[in-house]
Amino acid sequence: MKILYLVGFTDWWGNYPPDILDRDDSGTVGGGEAAALYTAFWLGQNGHDVTYCSVATPGTYGGVKFAPLLDHMRTYYAEGPWDAVVAWANMGLLRPIQPGAVRIFAQQLNDLVCATGWEDFCDVIVSPSHTHVKLMQGLTLQPDKVVNEVVYNGVDLRMYPWPPIAPKDRPMQVGWWSSPDRGLQHLLRAWPRIKARVPEAKLKVFYQINKYIAAARGNPGRQGLMSHVLEMLLSQTRHLDVELVDAIPRKRLALEQAKTRVQAYPCDPAGFTEGFACSIVEAMAAGVLPVVRLVDSLPELWGSTAVPLEGVPPSDAFLDEVADKVVWGLTEWAEDPGGAAGGPTMQQLRDHAERFTWDAAGLQMEGVIERAIERTRVSKAA
Repeated sequence: MKILYLVGFTDWWGNYPPDILDRDDSGTVGGGEAAALYTAFWLGQNGHDVTYCSVATPGTYGGVKFAPLLDHMRTYYAEGPWDAVVAWANMGLLRPIQPGAVRIFAQQLNDLVCATGWEDFCDVIVSPSHTHVKLMQGLTLQPDKVVNEVVYNGVDLRMYPWPPIAPKDRPMQVGWWSSPDRGLQHLLRAWPRIKARVPEAKLKVFYQINKYIAAARGNPGRQGLMSHVLEMLLSQTRHLDVELVDAIPRKRLALEQAKTRVQAYPCDPAGFTEGFACSIVEAMAAGVLPVVRLVDSLPELWGSTAVPLEGVPPSDAFLDEVADKVVWGLTEWAEDPGGAAGGPTMQQLRDHAERFTWDAAGLQMEGVIERAIERTRVSKAA
């Protein structure tokens, strides 16, 4: 099949080289961009002709041709016809695409922001979980005109050798590797309680926190408030072994995850935010204990294995629960995962992660495209 990817994510991470997923010296991308890249590479390496229009540097890598997003219509007309056009993050990119190609919107975000009438130029909406499908269906005025499909996100198991270092032999390290607006403030508020009980504990935050704070400062509503809250909490906890590592390449992040005992993720977004949570599957692949507030799609995907945070933020009782479960993970669980202290075994964490690989995601995306083409064929025949 001849497939055109139109990857409309912003350039928050900056322009990136096509081989960014395989490098340890050149920035990073978010989970949505990673999903687009990994599925494109799988399709390109399994017999399909794939062109990827994005903010990535033009070139060819992994069986995929990279072209500038700003010139995507030139690519569309000059290099077609196409069997499928897959837009990521920006449904409006599908508006000028003619019905000869199946038009697929792969939505990693949590809205359908587009001018009315989009149902006429979109054939399929792809979600990263069934919970996310329900969200998309609730935002659709003409649900009978659009097919909803699921392509799970995944993890690159090549980056997580098995068996890993035993938790008890790792540093007394807690990790955060997601955007800060998803509950980092609760972890920072609970951190002095954790540090008081485990003096050698360290918290490493892998994200462009200072860039986020600068971008959010002055914005109205919750985002602007969050910038000030984070700034205050970081100032209050920086002397307590809280380290801001910034964003690092995914290969280097995997090495850091393999040295971490607990992922603390008291997820508390302003609205539906987590359609998948690559941060959790990466933790499981690395043998890191995920302590998670199970909201949005997280109960569907991770509820059977993650350690749940059941309280209601921002209460003091919730902060005590965060501290209790993180301390337990650092100490009792790390000494004997799944043993007398309970919790998941290392193998259970890994087995859960292995259900969600990028190879599986690529195969699922191929199936979505093939089914859409077949529906078009049957419709024309009728």
